[in-house]
Amino acid sequence: MATAGGSPELISGPDLGGGLLHQLTFEERPDGPSFTFHAQDGGADAGGPPIGSPLPFGFHHPAAYCGLGGPRCFERRFLVPRTSLLSVRAAYNRIRFVMSSMLEQEYRAAPVPLLGAVRELAHRVGPELARRRIPWFIGGSTAIRLLGGDVSPRDVDVAVASEGTTLVGELLTDYLIEPVARTIWGADHEVVGGRAYIGTLSSGTRVEWAAAPDIMSSTRARDEWSLPASNVPVVEVAVEGGTLPVARPEFALVKAARGGHEDRIKAAAGVVSKLGVDRALLDELIAASSEPPRVRAAIAIHLSAAAG
Repeated sequence: MATAGGSPELISGPDLGGGLLHQLTFEERPDGPSFTFHAQDGGADAGGPPIGSPLPFGFHHPAAYCGLGGPRCFERRFLVPRTSLLSVRAAYNRIRFVMSSMLEQEYRAAPVPLLGAVRELAHRVGPELARRRIPWFIGGSTAIRLLGGDVSPRDVDVAVASEGTTLVGELLTDYLIEPVARTIWGADHEVVGGRAYIGTLSSGTRVEWAAAPDIMSSTRARDEWSLPASNVPVVEVAVEGGTLPVARPEFALVKAARGGHEDRIKAAAGVVSKLGVDRALLDELIAASSEPPRVRAAIAIHLSAAAG
């Protein structure tokens, strides 16, 4: 078994999936025991090259040359004990099996069966979280879609109170593509969270959920992900199988205006206008943006057009 400061122990691999060669390792490190998913361009040997990188799925390029995979490699590291081996291995196998489908959706606009995934969340996850009174919600572009906005999300982003992160993973255990664990999302954003691919191996929807271990940095832009799940205003949306809490559309509206995404501003403004503006929330989010006058002007134009 690997020890702190020693070499990683190879658990599985090399395995194939999506034009990539995959490997799973375990290592005892100073910050805790961890499993790592490795992926590299497999070329013709893996039915590749892959049509794109797995970066959108949480992988990253290591800061140094990869011990496994050479210079064209990607990693995902999860701080969980070795006793989690069976669940980690199951998630590792599923992600390589669905990698081709996820890459097709990300880079070739293959259909994303979003409604099937949200029905599964309403049926599997919602009732149990409600029974235990654990706050959660769906945010991002999927919130706008569920509220009637004309957007095409490629995944479902979920926030849940910290006491619910493991439970969501248990409820979606058949679909996990990574273990629920302390890990890094983005460049340096530490979370406790997980990912699943709800559907079949050839067609599904990526679902991501997390709760920050602590209050996020005050330098982060104010959005639905920068607040505890219990503090985010939501709208209950009825879907087949139950109801889903989705973040108020003002969050998506301000984010779209910050980024200058006209189509997204229009879609979010239409939903906000239809529901009625939460003026206090909107003003708070605008004030917390880096360019309040520009953001306010863009929003005012699109809300006026939506009110028509």
